[in-house]
Amino acid sequence: MSDDPAQTPPAAGSRLQNDVAWNIARRIQEYHGEARANLLRLLGIGAFFIIHIVNYRILGVRGIDAGFHAAVTALTVAWTLTSAGIVIALRSRLFPPWLKYASTGVDALLLTLILLVADGPRSALVVAYLLIVPLAGLRMSPKLVGFATAACAAGYVVLLGNAAWYRPVVQVARYQQMTFFVAVVLCGLVIIAMLRAARHVALDYGDRVQSDDGAPAGPRVSPEQTERSPLLTILVCAVVLLVVGVELALSWPGLLVPFAVIGLPIVATLVRIAVPKSPGASR
Repeated sequence: MSDDPAQTPPAAGSRLQNDVAWNIARRIQEYHGEARANLLRLLGIGAFFIIHIVNYRILGVRGIDAGFHAAVTALTVAWTLTSAGIVIALRSRLFPPWLKYASTGVDALLLTLILLVADGPRSALVVAYLLIVPLAGLRMSPKLVGFATAACAAGYVVLLGNAAWYRPVVQVARYQQMTFFVAVVLCGLVIIAMLRAARHVALDYGDRVQSDDGAPAGPRVSPEQTERSPLLTILVCAVVLLVVGVELALSWPGLLVPFAVIGLPIVATLVRIAVPKSPGASR
């Protein structure tokens, strides 16, 4: 086959141009998807931690003692600071391809650690594994969804092993284990199928536009889209940090000063980078 572009069949040229346009659009949406996923992550962290505080402070749920409370609070702080770091990286236009895998891996790891100190596979929080998988889908990457599915499935297997060998009291019935494991896998497969269907629709649409107008029309993303969610993300991050700080003041007053020393500079950085730079501002 000749390498001369003039000899390239029209259909092949159209498909190649649309493939390039799709890859560009997908990379842009990976960036925006990471920002949206980070916002939803912070909302989830804040919501589940508030539920934990209600159970511990108000309802007095049996089994939630000071040691468990300390472990959950520490992991919540680590998770929130991770989200803050992602906000800073995205606002600084630092978005290496591995970042989405790192953030997803941290999600699965920290959730597994929280469940290990909780009731393991018996905990109602295991449903959060089913949130991590579609959260990965926001990055428009089937490979990332596969990675998230494998990470969540591995985390659940760790919980089952821990319950079988060290804490038989938190074991669940075999059918429950299989049902949940299959649900995680199917969730990943459904999201991957949706992403592939979206790609086919986009490429088919591009082919049809080119055949009608004689020129390809690639996906477009407005520059304003990069500024939509950061302020809300930063606000949620600050609220979660505030809630954690108040809880530290109530439970461990001595840790409030170290937390403030770490948290205040992060909040100041988030506020600073939230203000859009003028076009003439120097980098």
